[in-house]
Amino acid sequence: MIILILISQITREEFLEFKKYVKVQFTKTENQIQNLNQRIEDLDKKLNKRIDDLITYLWIFMDLVYGIEEHI
Repeated sequence: MIILILISQITREEFLEFKKYVKVQFTKTENQIQNLNQRIEDLDKKLNKRIDDLITYLWIFMDLVYGIEEHI
């Protein structure tokens, strides 16, 4: 009986340690996910800005081409 109590106590302590470890790992993983989501949002904003810039440059280029054609 005493041996079973000792074994159950060791198992309980190991379980509590494992539970604590899992919580720490879960928190780290959660933080990593949040950081990755922020990076994705930042990259998406940069990409949208560059696409907008590209469209603006294309409009300018088209205006130059058609302006030159009108003078020829």
